[in-house]
Amino acid sequence: MKIIQCLFCNENLNELYDEISASDRLDETLPCPRCGAMVTFTTDLSDVRPILAEVVFNTTWATEEQRAQMEMLVRPTVDTLEMDGKVIDEVHLAVAWDPEEMLSTTRAARILGVVREWVSQQCQAGAFPGATRGQSTRPDRWKQGRWKIPRRAVWEKMRRNK
Repeated sequence: MKIIQCLFCNENLNELYDEISASDRLDETLPCPRCGAMVTFTTDLSDVRPILAEVVFNTTWATEEQRAQMEMLVRPTVDTLEMDGKVIDEVHLAVAWDPEEMLSTTRAARILGVVREWVSQQCQAGAFPGATRGQSTRPDRWKQGRWKIPRRAVWEKMRRNK
């Protein structure tokens, strides 16, 4: 079997796929272990966007605006389902996320595969558009609040560095 990777962070998803397919739970939506983007393996791509939007935005019915805002990537035919040696269906990988979700420097560092301090320095230098400093949790301390970085900025950084 070929390597199946998350389309956001390139994390190897073979173990996740093996677990899902062994228990016959295709179409179940789970977060990627590395980046937290919602991942689903499906045989039917026609209704995957509304289903993923509900999970990404944690709602029972995603609005049209939410569906349009959500970023989604699809890799067709990551595996095939066979019966008696004949291919009966193809399995597709769909990955979705909210581009406006704000990530901590720790989460962004884990996704990018770098140390948190580097992410903070990049935020200070303006390398992550839309990054803002949160309120300090300890106002009596000299330390400022933590950075919050839009997931879209992390995605753009990953695409430029590939």
